[in-house]
Amino acid sequence: MADAIFDPERETLEDLGRAGLRLIQPRRAFRYGTDSVLLADFAAACPGRRAVDLGAGSGVIGLLLAARRGEVAVDCVEIREDAAELCARNIDLNDMGERMRSLRADLRDAARVLGFERYDFAVSNPPYYDARVSLKSPSAENNLARHDLACTPEELCLAAFRLVRNGGRFCLCYPAARADALVCAMRGARLAPKRARIVQDAPGKSPKLLLIEGVKNGGEGMIWMPPLVLHDDDGGESAEYRRIYGMAGEGE
Repeated sequence: MADAIFDPERETLEDLGRAGLRLIQPRRAFRYGTDSVLLADFAAACPGRRAVDLGAGSGVIGLLLAARRGEVAVDCVEIREDAAELCARNIDLNDMGERMRSLRADLRDAARVLGFERYDFAVSNPPYYDARVSLKSPSAENNLARHDLACTPEELCLAAFRLVRNGGRFCLCYPAARADALVCAMRGARLAPKRARIVQDAPGKSPKLLLIEGVKNGGEGMIWMPPLVLHDDDGGESAEYRRIYGMAGEGE
């Protein structure tokens, strides 16, 4: 019955390669990428049982996080009606209704809707590009997904601060080139950066992404994890990449 909600003319059905999870995606609109998979793995180390995904899109991060942490419940917040509906369909498709839910809301107002300091940790794979300076897509939907039109880094961090308990965590994936803007926004919202990992395409390459975790009202001091290198010198997937994607022959 779950497959009946999949429209092959407009959508694709992807195998997420973990715990039998599948994901419905639009053929022509914004689709999830490697950064979502990496963030779900990074955030899985957060303590606690209650999580919120800010700007959840299709729900891929929540699904992967729930698969990695069998005790975690995830609320998925998404401002776009079509994306929130797709997230709900993906929750149903994977029989995750007891542990996940999709809510259409502006994340800037999420604490009022969901409750202040209700969550142990929050995650977000936010739009990467500064709407004031970067080029826009002809698609309004893609603009919202890729540019910070609906929520600036400062607003995103403030939303997370309001949602997580004191000492709670906030995990994000962001372009390494904009790391300074993100860290400033985190500190401005009293989310002290405590754990970070740069992502490289291959050994010796410049970092392209930053995975970072902040702690609400945390103190000084940050742990830098070893770089996450996605491909070996020969161009093949690294062992860490294969582990994160749950490829055959690699441990969880």
